[in-house]
Amino acid sequence: MHKDYHRIMIAILILATGLLAGCNRPTATPGTLPPCELDDLLAPRLIEPEDGAMVNAIESLAGPRPTFRWYHLGACQPGGFILIISSSPDLTPPYAYIEESEEWLDTWKLPVDLEVEQTYYWGVSVLIPGEGGGTGPFSETWSFDTTGVPEGQPGVISGMVWDDACPNPDPRDDYPADRDPPYGCIREASAIVADGSLGAHERGISDVVVRIAQGECVSPMPSDGVIASSGPTDEEGQYYYYAPVGTYCVYLDITEPENNAILMPGVLSAPNTFGPGMQTVSIESDGQIIEEISFGWDYDLDTGLEPAILTGVLINDIDHSGSYDNNEPGIPDVEVEIWRGQCPPAWEDRIPGVDLFTRTDQDGVFGADSSASDPAWMDIQPGEYCLMVDIEDESSQPAFERGYWTFPIEGQELPMIPIFLEPGTISRTLFGWHYPPYFIPEIAAHCRSGPDMVYETLSYTEEGQTYWLIGKNLAETWWQTESRCWVADSTGTMIGDPDELPVVNVPPPTKTPSPPTPTVTPSDNVFPLVESSAVSNSIPRGSENTINASAFDDVGVTNITIYIKAPGSSKFNPAAICSNSDVCSFTGTFDSSGVYEFYARASDAAGNSANGMTHSFHVYET
Repeated sequence: MHKDYHRIMIAILILATGLLAGCNRPTATPGTLPPCELDDLLAPRLIEPEDGAMVNAIESLAGPRPTFRWYHLGACQPGGFILIISSSPDLTPPYAYIEESEEWLDTWKLPVDLEVEQTYYWGVSVLIPGEGGGTGPFSETWSFDTTGVPEGQPGVISGMVWDDACPNPDPRDDYPADRDPPYGCIREASAIVADGSLGAHERGISDVVVRIAQGECVSPMPSDGVIASSGPTDEEGQYYYYAPVGTYCVYLDITEPENNAILMPGVLSAPNTFGPGMQTVSIESDGQIIEEISFGWDYDLDTGLEPAILTGVLINDIDHSGSYDNNEPGIPDVEVEIWRGQCPPAWEDRIPGVDLFTRTDQDGVFGADSSASDPAWMDIQPGEYCLMVDIEDESSQPAFERGYWTFPIEGQELPMIPIFLEPGTISRTLFGWHYPPYFIPEIAAHCRSGPDMVYETLSYTEEGQTYWLIGKNLAETWWQTESRCWVADSTGTMIGDPDELPVVNVPPPTKTPSPPTPTVTPSDNVFPLVESSAVSNSIPRGSENTINASAFDDVGVTNITIYIKAPGSSKFNPAAICSNSDVCSFTGTFDSSGVYEFYARASDAAGNSANGMTHSFHVYET
């Protein structure tokens, strides 16, 4: 029996090379038919269970669980099939099961029990051959109903043994009474132990023996229990046990040699701290399923080895180098976490603050070398860890509204560094984030309509505020801000790579004209305002991206051209030209990894032309 005994299931069955060539199974062996082109793919035909059929939910003496059969009519070889089973008519999945095969298969038997007296829906999609081929036509959606529990069907007791993470001190009772326990821990009497709660980030412990004895749990622990029907816990720490109606004692005996070798040193944290690890369970009816009869284990992290020290810095990697240069500033007030074990942890199910965590100081430094000198990061037990920047922490998110990661992996969505801490060592790590150029005024200064003091003042900058830049003059002595006004370099500090900014040509300041005669129409000297943006700032290699551009001018826009420069190229090439329109768009597939740059240029009816700011997006290797 599968550990997901009664869960609603979606099954994704990928048959790597199998299909049917017609209404009957082909006599060919795998690979003898030509691969299907997209136009050759047909929607699979469903065979069984028939639409509206009644099937067994539970594998029992009453009969087996359903077997699914379908076929493909085309005389070609698809890339496989996707079989979806769901309790929802729109086939939305609460659970997925994946199996690959190299056989000519058009059948698949359900490996887990379904819920009784439930309506399910199923369908099959064909896969396009080749890497990244995607899905083709989808079959009809059929339904079937499951039977009730057969009379005499045994019940099920299931649960898990898990590593209840707590960075406990050594010894456990040597912890200041005036300090809150570390995250994931509680104070039990005078000792620090794990909190006994199964977190989504915590992992099961495999190969542990859980036993079941008849009757209620009493002290001392039973000695006549039998091992769970599933044997020792699986790779996810799960076990299950078939049992008829009755009362049982489920227990974990750490004195058994197998368990002692796996679990010690440490203490029980659930269902009760320090043990005994026993739970009384009653099955009151045939087929009853009782879950979460689980045991938490708090490993003693003291290995007798000298602790390690960990520190690091989060920087604005101005030059994209992935290394720390002295002129690159740190990024403050961002949460950093360290998790025990390998990268990546289950990020989608994460709970913030499960292990050691800290925040970067004003210089971007975290851990032992930070201005806070976090003591927990100066006393870490040696071992394997995953160090991560918490980009989902609400207070950290403003730091990452613009830019992208350059280290440890350029364009990475979830920055994490696997690290092994040796006893008695000091480890220093680096995270690099690249911001587009920005300007921080050191005084309140004029923000002008052009790059010179002769231009009129449009507004004033505020000391210490951040102004994102979109352009520069040729001498790089003036910077154009997003609000299209210009600040002098002498009034503050420009942070970033000036080569990322385009040179913006601004017409000379307009002199005060003489009063015009009624019959003379002044010529237009207002340049178009041009904007452009990419739909995605970071995409995998070989995928599509769209660049949108728009322009405004008082006498009308005559054309917009979108220019793109590929990674490693020195030239911008036109990608799209849109005439007599104030909007333009280009969609293309980008096959080179690295940084693509783009900008838009617009012309008005009077012949004036202007470039918008240069933007970029990143294409990364999958």
